[in-house]
Amino acid sequence: MAMTTGTSVMLAIATCRRPEGLARLLAAVAGFDVPPGVAFAVHVVDNSPEGSALTFLRQRAVTYPFPLTCGHEPRRGLSRARNAALRRALAADANLMGFIDDDEMPEQNWLSAHLATLSRSGADASLGPVTPRFDRTPPRWIARGGFLAMAGHPDGAPLRFGATSNILFRTAPVRTADLSFDPALDLTGGEDTAFFDAYLRTGARIVFCAAAGVEEDIPPSRASLPWLWRRWRRSGQTNARLMLGRHPVAGRPACLLGGALRLAAGSALLLALLPLGVTGHPGWARGLKIAARGAGFVDIAAGRSIHEYATLVR
Repeated sequence: MAMTTGTSVMLAIATCRRPEGLARLLAAVAGFDVPPGVAFAVHVVDNSPEGSALTFLRQRAVTYPFPLTCGHEPRRGLSRARNAALRRALAADANLMGFIDDDEMPEQNWLSAHLATLSRSGADASLGPVTPRFDRTPPRWIARGGFLAMAGHPDGAPLRFGATSNILFRTAPVRTADLSFDPALDLTGGEDTAFFDAYLRTGARIVFCAAAGVEEDIPPSRASLPWLWRRWRRSGQTNARLMLGRHPVAGRPACLLGGALRLAAGSALLLALLPLGVTGHPGWARGLKIAARGAGFVDIAAGRSIHEYATLVR
């Protein structure tokens, strides 16, 4: 489906007490290459209880090169913030909606690259790569293993997942199926995985756009084994919830069995490759990732959840 005059794009940014990151992101977006005939606007949702970014956003909007609006969702939660942005885009009759996180830095061609991919492929959504930008040099196994990156797919490859970290998608499937982000996942995370799983089940297609990259700021606390274990385990919980949603009866024993198998396979790989860890080889950590995801499946079978976003500082 070609992009024509009348295409309307709204880029959504959810933010919470990251003033420096938000300012840098808006400065980068201000330099976007916007193709002729495309109406481009930006909407920021402040998810801090006190609305700490609102004054800055209103002042910035006066001189911003694109329409810049802001909203306030004082109730904590990723789904609430993203749903507020979704409602704004639908009310504005945007044909396309994008998401970028407030700790990311997009390339100048971000919009034009995503639009070109959608036009060329006829897909409904274009997902771009995320490259980590470390505050401090991370352990070698993290850098070599690419555990904090989202990449590795051929350009134009079809994907069976989506994420709000770097995506541009058509709103038509959202309208048709009345999709929204699940508030039950506000504090656990995984709301974007569930949303785009439902998006795909409408028959929509997501493809990879290698040219529309963003860099993500990674503080030292994230470039660590404890943080990655929690993230991998939470990822397993998200996938297990999706399984339970599709198979309410058989899903729980399937989660338990799948979790046990992943724990066993991951532990075996971890132990086999652990001696290579002294050289910075990431193989042992890949085993740990499989095991952590297995633990997440077992968690859901047992009714447990990690509330990764329960605090304002992560």
